[in-house]
Amino acid sequence: VQVAAPKYWDLLARDEDNVASRAEYDQMSRRFSRVLLGGLTAEEEQMVVDNCWREAAGGTDRLSFDAFFQDVVRLAKMWTDSSAPEVLVAFLDELFVRVARTVLVAADGEESEVQPHFVVHFEGQNGNLDWSPSSTDWLKTLELEWSGRAGKFSLTSKVSSTKGYGDTGLHYCWYSEVTQAPIGEVAPSEGIRQVWAPLEEIAPMGLAVAVAIQQAMRSSERG
Repeated sequence: VQVAAPKYWDLLARDEDNVASRAEYDQMSRRFSRVLLGGLTAEEEQMVVDNCWREAAGGTDRLSFDAFFQDVVRLAKMWTDSSAPEVLVAFLDELFVRVARTVLVAADGEESEVQPHFVVHFEGQNGNLDWSPSSTDWLKTLELEWSGRAGKFSLTSKVSSTKGYGDTGLHYCWYSEVTQAPIGEVAPSEGIRQVWAPLEEIAPMGLAVAVAIQQAMRSSERG
């Protein structure tokens, strides 16, 4: 946790006393809200941002590192319902990939931004879950609607099947949505820096799953 949380702090501009302003903190909490609470209206999002600042700063107009660290850990505990360090670190690392971007700096100074890549894994229980176009009736029963902000990312989806259950026409499907490391090996002549992801490119939690299902539905219709 003492490694995962400071990555966010490093993205905040700070004054000579090493404290962050509300404007800087709001950049982070606004991105958090778009990932974790996607689809909020502008007014709802601002309410969340205001509440986050009041809780983090405790009535002051600046934020020290200690207060920031406690706030980020509190957020991780709330969303994971856990105090286990490995669980908190996994959550904070996953969230960081969603709200930040990795910028590669070549030897000639040219910069390129790396988009996050999501892996969506669907898994059935007590039944056969098949991704083939000939057996996707379970997908056709889903009604998907997204009225919030879209994101910018690439996607890989995969399906696991389990057996031993008669075909009753009802299937249950569980899913996981995780990010992959945005880059592989970097050449010695290249540099790396992290920046906040543009707000309009933030992908809300669950959006990649919806995209994967929509892709499968279109594939089924074509098949």
